[in-house]
Amino acid sequence: MEDAKQIALCALTGAFIDRDPRVVERYFAPDYIQHNPAIPNGPKAIAEFIANLSKDFSYEWPWRRVIW
Repeated sequence: MEDAKQIALCALTGAFIDRDPRVVERYFAPDYIQHNPAIPNGPKAIAEFIANLSKDFSYEWPWRRVIW
């Protein structure tokens, strides 16, 4: 299960902390379903969202560790 935690943390960190849309190619499935109604489904939409995050965007992690 540790591998799953590490994958999730790498995907979130790459996308929302580093703001690197290339993480989508590595961690998001071709049939990715987005649960935010403001963003369409699919990897292209989330990659575009990440690429267009404002400089003021802040992703706060409210937890200290991931529990599965």
